[in-house]
Amino acid sequence: MLQDTKSGDRSPHSKVLRNITFALLLFALVGCSRDGRLAASGTVTLDGKPLESGAITFKPAPGSEGHSAGGSLENGQFQLAAEHGLKPGKYFVTIQSFKLTGRMVVVLLIGKVPERVLVKYKEANKLEATLAAGATNHFDFRLTSAADGVR
Repeated sequence: MLQDTKSGDRSPHSKVLRNITFALLLFALVGCSRDGRLAASGTVTLDGKPLESGAITFKPAPGSEGHSAGGSLENGQFQLAAEHGLKPGKYFVTIQSFKLTGRMVVVLLIGKVPERVLVKYKEANKLEATLAAGATNHFDFRLTSAADGVR
């Protein structure tokens, strides 16, 4: 038998086997924390364009176990790490974003600031996501501007 003098392994294949075992263990843990929380990621577009900024919140559907969690949206992307993530199950999703109107408004104690209004979209109160252990948990939310003021 061959022996690796640095590590004491008896075969050159032992090192490869150890690396493969480590990689498989790491792969099994990716996206899942010790308490069963899962990572989630995805994209958000409005009228086909990435939503510049905002926030996304996942709230457990009735009968689902878990808690609410959320994060920021930047350039149409979001990512929730497993340590702050969600338990497997069905969730209702809320997305909030503000856009500049091009007007200036006066805010008491601050002065003139650019006016921002809530982005309104047709899919409000209709967004859902189901997270599952072992799944990629990547979600794409395609929103459409609401012309009638419904959010």
